Amino acid sequence: MVLRSCPRPATRGLTLPEVLAATAITGILAAISLSVVGGTLHASRAADARSALLQTYATAIRHSSTRGLHVVACPATAASTCRDSIDWSGGWILFEDRDRDRERNESERIVATFPPLAAKVHLRG
Repeated sequence: MVLRSCPRPATRGLTLPEVLAATAITGILAAISLSVVGGTLHASRAADARSALLQTYATAIRHSSTRGLHVVACPATAASTCRDSIDWSGGWILFEDRDRDRERNESERIVATFPPLAAKVHLRG
């Protein structure tokens, strides 16, 4: 008597250990990519804040030197007046300080306004 082995039908698919390993690898790669993207986004927002601050200085120097006026930058309120705070994250204004009291009066012209900074970016001074 000759024993013949039955051919096994071809199986398609993955075993449970293979699926678990692939899922774990995918999860690790996703976590790494999200942390890289998040760090890059935060660095970009911080660079935007630095750029806005340098633009403030350049505008103040240019305006003051060409017009011969004192110029003040301060954290702004919604009414475009100076806020008594060290936190500039909510935006700031640059204005001509004609009476040199470092407070904006209605007669003193706003030279430039700067919008609030992006989320999780803070500027204090």
